[in-house]
Amino acid sequence: MRVGRVLLIGNSHVAAPRTALRDTPARWPGFAPDFFGLPGTALNGLEIRDGILGTDRIELQRQISFYNGQPSLALTGYDAFVVIGGPNFGMISRLLQRHRCPDFPSVQAGQACDLISEGFLAAMLARRIRNSTAIRLAGRLARLEQAPILLLPEPFPSLDALAEGKSEVARLALRGDAGLFVARYLAALREEAADLSILIEQPEDTIAGMVFTAPEWMRGSLRLNSHHDIRHSQKEFGHGNAAYGGRQLDQILAVLEAL
Repeated sequence: MRVGRVLLIGNSHVAAPRTALRDTPARWPGFAPDFFGLPGTALNGLEIRDGILGTDRIELQRQISFYNGQPSLALTGYDAFVVIGGPNFGMISRLLQRHRCPDFPSVQAGQACDLISEGFLAAMLARRIRNSTAIRLAGRLARLEQAPILLLPEPFPSLDALAEGKSEVARLALRGDAGLFVARYLAALREEAADLSILIEQPEDTIAGMVFTAPEWMRGSLRLNSHHDIRHSQKEFGHGNAAYGGRQLDQILAVLEAL
């Protein structure tokens, strides 16, 4: 399809492609999408009425204005919607804090846990993904029956998190369950996204250790703030940087041009 008016919308992960396009616009000549970003909890509070994305809540309107320069957004006229960010793999991996399936390597090795069936894990994964901000937003946009929807999930956490060893993803990897769990997570994500959107998965060459992102794609990431460039702390391992955002823009354009 001809790449017309495109809206990139989502949570704090919108910052990566927005920064990439701002810093190196010549890499994507003629591509000038609109961006709309909010923290995930705020996104959940928005509604679409008569083609307008917004809210009646004054405090939330102020938050929208802070991040986007306007208290609401007219959705009419867009030729494609691109939902950025979510589901959060780190949060979803907490399902395995105590529970495992019998075929997990850690269970086979005799580590103590509470056993659950593969079917029960699949149901929990589907529920978490279905209730994520990204899937819910994609569903609301799909009901407009206006334009194709692309979905780009959040990147896996940085490999730097493994050295900390404190996150559930790090523990998942250290006990050897990463490969099996991520395969089931991705299967559930593909199924939940299939009826709503075109799923664009993380570029394989940015992935390290099956459930992490190589640090060069994460270090130096910026917060979602349209007024100033504010970097995340060195202990924040969840957001892609401008280089990663550039890869996302490459993926988005490749899909749009092929439609």
